[in-house]
Amino acid sequence: MEQDTLIGIDFGTVNTSVCVTRYNASLAQQFETPTPVLLGKQREPVLRSLLMLDAAAGMALGIGQEIYHTGDLGEQFADFIQAGFKTRLGEDATADLCTRHFLAYLAEAVKVDFNTAALEPERYLTTIGAPAEWFEDRAGRVRALRHIALSAGFPNVNVIAEPVACVYHHVFRGDIKLTDGPQNWLVLDVGGSAARVARVETAPKMSPRCTPLFSRAIGGQHYDELLLNEWLLPRYWTESLPSLWQQWQLLEFVREFKEAFSHRVRNGETMHRQNSDLDGLRNPVVLDRAEFEALVKPLLDEMQSLWREIPTDADGLLVTGGGAHWYFVRDEAQQFFQDSGYVLADSPDLTLAQGLALVRAPFKLPVPPPPQPQADPMPFLTRTEEIVVDVPPEPEIDPYAEEYAGYRAQARKIAKKRAAWGGLLALAVSPIPGVSQPFLTYIEIKLIIDIAKIYGFKLKFEDIVGTLLALFVLGSLVKLAVMELATAVPFAGWAFKGGVAAAAIYGWGELANRHFEAQRRKNMQAPTQLVEGAK
Repeated sequence: MEQDTLIGIDFGTVNTSVCVTRYNASLAQQFETPTPVLLGKQREPVLRSLLMLDAAAGMALGIGQEIYHTGDLGEQFADFIQAGFKTRLGEDATADLCTRHFLAYLAEAVKVDFNTAALEPERYLTTIGAPAEWFEDRAGRVRALRHIALSAGFPNVNVIAEPVACVYHHVFRGDIKLTDGPQNWLVLDVGGSAARVARVETAPKMSPRCTPLFSRAIGGQHYDELLLNEWLLPRYWTESLPSLWQQWQLLEFVREFKEAFSHRVRNGETMHRQNSDLDGLRNPVVLDRAEFEALVKPLLDEMQSLWREIPTDADGLLVTGGGAHWYFVRDEAQQFFQDSGYVLADSPDLTLAQGLALVRAPFKLPVPPPPQPQADPMPFLTRTEEIVVDVPPEPEIDPYAEEYAGYRAQARKIAKKRAAWGGLLALAVSPIPGVSQPFLTYIEIKLIIDIAKIYGFKLKFEDIVGTLLALFVLGSLVKLAVMELATAVPFAGWAFKGGVAAAAIYGWGELANRHFEAQRRKNMQAPTQLVEGAK
């Protein structure tokens, strides 16, 4: 334990943060307060969960805030920007590839932070957070997240429900006090894509129990999109409709403006004024509180309705997430328990990452609890080897077996459909020699492209001609000869011709399935490539 370095990763849909802590024998708490790893070129504690992916090359062209400063590169690859890919984890090949690139990037940042060439398993323990509801109805996502984190270079990976990490954080800080009886805490996580409410139950000598209560699709990105479309573009945009790349840049400006505006309102001001260096935007951009609340009234109403659904039978309400900075969230939170039992950390956007780093660190309360028969270490805050909840099963021999089985099933479904169409087409025109071949060739090429997409590859025409079509040349010649000979035999030969076409198309599908699975496995094992910025 004295050699352990603990890593906590809050991998959010919109924002991501990483915090680390080490054992310190001179501290009463034994482990230091977790500190954030500074990420990106700007060395910031919170990184946007964005990735610019060239799927055909399997290469990450940019990550996080760096995307907005890539100039010509960003404009050229604007449609390659991936956002919210976490929500498709374990179900979509591109999302898995993006997640691996993103986590590998974080692993490299941690190595730089600790000045080490590798994260040795005997020294580093990694804990990643996941939404509480994933452990009830999205177990495949939990397994996929753990397996991808391992392949990205993080050792000893465990996945824990995010609300549990929030409780660990506040107990460590002394914000909430555990007693010698059962307690329950409500956790409101206001993130970029959703607001979630969960209950965490604690009791002596028991692991925390987390139960998701409900969630609403309301978060920072919804405010950003509304302000962009209803306020910034109509009032301050001077050009024609913005391009896709300009929309990304304008959304980033709106996000920064909204955070600065909320900070000013919390400090008693009613207006925020800010200049922008974006072309096409008239300066200065100005917004006052009354106008803001009129613009986003539907979202504010929905946020207020969320508070009415939160139970009041808890020992305390813990508010976390980047949205906890917003003045209207703080105002509502202060009213919830009449200022009693409401807890908001100084840096709510780092709360989960800090708590995740502490989950595997047994520590003592900052203030000793009432006298008990045993010593004062908290009985439920023990090493996660002893925690039996929220821990996914160990990976099988092939950690991606379930993932690739899903891809193969999708590919075969497409192949069966294309084979049926090809067989019917060949049968319909079978009396006429040579007529079906151009159409069947088109179906086969389209089949290859569709199966490639399932595995995260976006093929261009030259890719098919130069690398993949060669796999099918010999088989296509054999198929052509057999089908044209069958044309000479009326009725029976024509029916046989349709069967040959269908079987051949399905066979090409199987061949493409194996080829792209092997290629994707190869890409997942290769070191992550990253081109930072434009030249």
